[in-house]
Amino acid sequence: MLKRTVTDATIYIVALWADQDEREYRMWKRIEPETEEQAKLLHDDIQQRLVHDKEVFRIIECDVVIDTNFGLEDVASAFDTALQTYKEVE
Repeated sequence: MLKRTVTDATIYIVALWADQDEREYRMWKRIEPETEEQAKLLHDDIQQRLVHDKEVFRIIECDVVIDTNFGLEDVASAFDTALQTYKEVE
């Protein structure tokens, strides 16, 4: 949809992908609940977010998908490779 809407620029859509366990782990790392009640609310929020993201990102058309289950340097390298490949094709 974005590519059809924007006509005065080249759009290159990159999806950053991590498996569900990794995404859940990262979400837990962002907030440290202080009470058991907060932990339950956070758990529910995380589960809702995982379901929501699965549905939303399933329909997005991407030029490339980069696996982010690895370290930041590996992800940056993969992104750079994808960008260079896109520039060569363009």
